[in-house]
Amino acid sequence: MRYRITHYAEALDRALENKKPEEQKKIVRNFLYLLQRHRMLPRLNRIVEAYERHALKRRGMRKVVMEYANGKIDAMKNEIEKMLGKKIVINAVENPRILAGVRLLIDDEILIDASARHQMEKMFKK
Repeated sequence: MRYRITHYAEALDRALENKKPEEQKKIVRNFLYLLQRHRMLPRLNRIVEAYERHALKRRGMRKVVMEYANGKIDAMKNEIEKMLGKKIVINAVENPRILAGVRLLIDDEILIDASARHQMEKMFKK
């Protein structure tokens, strides 16, 4: 029987919950052995991504990838948390190609492009 990637991710999250670091290492080692037996090691990256999403969701948090032109990201992070109404784990990347503004990818699903580059591209396409 083949299990879905989300099943592996949820099982790993439950197995690691409230465990000490020494126990977690052993659990992860056994989990990798299980993936090898099930021939799922080539899908390890997708399982880890699903694990991260599941763990954050269970904790009531959101993952945000933020590309910004320049400026202070602390103020932006606070504004994003207010907007989403939840705590966030943020990966901030400076990207001078967007000229000004910000691009947000929320939970690997929602893209908000408020960059000057995007606005200019929209304006000149018409």
